[in-house]
Amino acid sequence: MKRLGLEKILALLFGLVVASISLAASLGWGNRYLVKLHQIPGGDLAGHFLLVGGLSLVATLAFVDRQSVRPRRDWYRVMVVLGALLTLDELLQSFLPLRSFSLRDLGANYLGITLFSAFGWIWIGRSWRGTGQKAGAKTGC
Repeated sequence: MKRLGLEKILALLFGLVVASISLAASLGWGNRYLVKLHQIPGGDLAGHFLLVGGLSLVATLAFVDRQSVRPRRDWYRVMVVLGALLTLDELLQSFLPLRSFSLRDLGANYLGITLFSAFGWIWIGRSWRGTGQKAGAKTGC
C-alpha cells in the first residue's frame, strides 16, 4: 500500500477548504464576506478562477506521479476529476435556495483548472529536466 505523502495531504486539505467554502455559501454562512466579494467587479469570477486554479495546481503537483510510466495520463485524470466535481457542485447549486447555477462561474472554474494545471505540468517537467531523467523513467533503488 502506498503511503500518503505530504503533497497529497496538502492537496486533500486544500480540497476540503474549497468544499467548505462552497458548503458555507450554500448554508448562508459568511455572507457578509461573499457580498463584499460580489461587489468587486469580476470578484466572484476571480475568486472561482484563483481558488479552483490553486486547487488544480496543488492537485497536479501532488497526484501526477513523476515516476509514472504515463504521467500525462495522471495529469489528465486530475483535470477530469476536478472538472467533474466542480461541474457537479455548480449543477447542485441550481437546486439550493441560497445559490444559483452560473455558466460564468463554471467557465472560470474550467479556466482555472486548465491554466493552473498546465502550470503544474510545466513545473513538473522542469523538475524532471533538473534531474536529467525523462518523464516516465523509472529509477533504480
